[in-house]
Amino acid sequence: MIKIYWADAEGLDLSAVPPLSEYRKNRLAALVPEQARRDSVCAELLLREALRREGFLSDGPLGIEADANGKPFLTNGAFFFNLTHSGHHAACAIADCPVGLDLQAPTTEALRLAERFFTEKEKETLAKDIVKYVETAEFEEYKEYNVHLY
Repeated sequence: MIKIYWADAEGLDLSAVPPLSEYRKNRLAALVPEQARRDSVCAELLLREALRREGFLSDGPLGIEADANGKPFLTNGAFFFNLTHSGHHAACAIADCPVGLDLQAPTTEALRLAERFFTEKEKETLAKDIVKYVETAEFEEYKEYNVHLY
């Protein structure tokens, strides 16, 4: 099981968010631009929402720690997760196995990679509506296993 959540973080009011994890607070200390801070907070809010929907959210801040390699994990062990943010957007993946997710704002370089690795049909669909791919894990799983884009 892999579930992906995403949101636009541009208008997020940082004064109105629930208590953040110590892990997130430490990450925020290194982020200077206000929008980067919004994006980072939005990613954790998505994780909170994912856990709420799965019935694993308790009151208060999330228990998040990092392993020896810096990979964050939930201290309650409910799910594996990965958070990412870029270009005023944030995304969260939760899974019953280790999971990775990378969100990148569209750039010329990203389009060149799409030209190199995507089929014509994928490129056409991407040009029409990239959101459809963000909403399903199937596409990401296909790329991970068949193209190995990490």
